[in-house]
Amino acid sequence: MKIKTLLLFLFFILGIKQTALADSPLTSTAISEAYATEKMVIVAGKAEGILTDELAKYLNNKSNPIAIKIAVINKLGWVFEGKNNAELFWNYLKKNNKYKDEADFLKKADANLLICFAYMKALDNYFD
Repeated sequence: MKIKTLLLFLFFILGIKQTALADSPLTSTAISEAYATEKMVIVAGKAEGILTDELAKYLNNKSNPIAIKIAVINKLGWVFEGKNNAELFWNYLKKNNKYKDEADFLKKADANLLICFAYMKALDNYFD
């Protein structure tokens, strides 16, 4: 009986350890590598992780493919200390799309713009 209990305890501990080491697919999937030759992904790679007006304009343009937009955001990356790319993007969107507030944005923005903003927010604050 003691051996069964000990084995169950060991499996439990090993299971917790593996879960604790799990990483988020948002940060560990190198989506941008599949689009490494795309012009805007290259531009994002040179931006030192900071959203520029050029990149924001690209992400805001409805005619640009969503896959490339996601690759651009992925290329900007993330850091444990946090970033403010979502804030920079939000300020760009308010200015250029004339959203009054977040509720207005959520009501009027298309799905591609919403997913870009959500992905950027997720990468900006890894622990939140």
